[in-house]
Amino acid sequence: GVTFVNSTECGQRYVLYPRNTVAPNLGSGYKYFGVPLSSIAVTQTVPITFLEKLGVRDAIKVTSQYTTSACVAKMVESSSAAVYVSSSSNATLHATQMADAEAIISDPWSTSQWADAGSVPKVICASPSYESTPLGGAEWI
Repeated sequence: GVTFVNSTECGQRYVLYPRNTVAPNLGSGYKYFGVPLSSIAVTQTVPITFLEKLGVRDAIKVTSQYTTSACVAKMVESSSAAVYVSSSSNATLHATQMADAEAIISDPWSTSQWADAGSVPKVICASPSYESTPLGGAEWI
């Protein structure tokens, strides 16, 4: 079925629906994602650990240069994942990386400043490191 996710920290709402089915149309107040995702860009390090715990490491195609995961670092070395390039560093490469991703997981500050208009509908705002308690951060899994 369909799952609804509400990010109160970021003020965004997401609809997750089974891949290869028609996305529900609940209006422009939601971002829609067919799951499971097969191509994810991650601009920060904390969500990488969550994705690994969920067993979907192979879906990471773009990763933070500061990754703490040895496995994801090896993915970059073997070219099965690329290091994230910000729009301010190289707008053309950034747009290419984001065009290939089904979803982009970023933090609240970057999400609010997202410069690549074409990929805005794919940005998922994740703020586990903004939480004040360990349990609050873990709830993002």
